[in-house]
Amino acid sequence: MGRKEGQVVKSIEITSLFQLIALYLYFHFFTEKMILILIASITFTLQLVNKPFSYALTQLTHALIESLTSALLFLGAGVIVATVGSVFLQVGVVIASKAIGFKSEHINPVSNFKQIFSLHSVVELCKSSLKVIMLSLIFAFSFIIMPVLFGHYRTVG
Repeated sequence: MGRKEGQVVKSIEITSLFQLIALYLYFHFFTEKMILILIASITFTLQLVNKPFSYALTQLTHALIESLTSALLFLGAGVIVATVGSVFLQVGVVIASKAIGFKSEHINPVSNFKQIFSLHSVVELCKSSLKVIMLSLIFAFSFIIMPVLFGHYRTVG
């Protein structure tokens, strides 16, 4: 009964595991290529130093778009394949006309407004904001304050 309605059990952790494996494999096999692309980009940038600004900007923009496209295309494709593959491994092919069907209550603006501004959503927003603030403070402490502290140790002794 549940499969016909589109209600199947799947684990987000397994999907995340497959995505992490895809990321690991991407960086394992393409790190050298990415480093070579980075070196080529730096070399190309240095070759454009004495060129006219508009010409150099155009050339550099095209080179960076090409580099980022080639790097991110494989990354995105790998993560998409891993995600879809993990869902198919967990669930299989499920064709449920009830789950695909149109439901008018999904476009009710009042209930959607209540869902967006619910207490749970506000708490999640505060938690996410707190995480960002904490990570920013850790970053600021480790890269701004710590070098100043360690700089004093060089003069001692």
